Amino acid sequence: MLVPHGIFGALALFIAPFQFSSRLRQRHIRVHRFMGRLYIVCVAVAAPVSIPVAVILGPSVLVMAATTQAVGWIVTTATAFYCVRTGRIQQHREWMMRSYPFAVVFIVVRAILAIPAIERMGEVGFVSVVWSVIAAACFLPSFLIAWNDVLAAKLSSPRTY
Repeated sequence: MLVPHGIFGALALFIAPFQFSSRLRQRHIRVHRFMGRLYIVCVAVAAPVSIPVAVILGPSVLVMAATTQAVGWIVTTATAFYCVRTGRIQQHREWMMRSYPFAVVFIVVRAILAIPAIERMGEVGFVSVVWSVIAAACFLPSFLIAWNDVLAAKLSSPRTY
């Protein structure tokens, strides 16, 4: 189970940054669509398989974290897919911005755990980092999307004192 999870998860991590390229979307729409469908397949395989992998290989205290991450990744990706299929392109982009952080949790957690002070904390540090990064993946994209709207509104509206 670890092999399909690893292959499809790594492929999703590799593909997604290209999908955010406006140049790729504008000049090579067929490639963008193919890569988008491939990303969806990767999520559909890697996310559900991560749960039994966590049960078998991981510490039991992180099974719920793996489940939360997998469900978040599936829900955000499925919502993005629904939005693009119904012609809601702006919402599709926003939901894809919410999807990718769930894929990146794996890398960010490993990078933070490489910090010696956190590594010395043992299981408490490990669990704290995993849940903190999952929480950031849940909320940070929505905050950034909203922040762009706040800045755009602030720049376009005249100041009145």
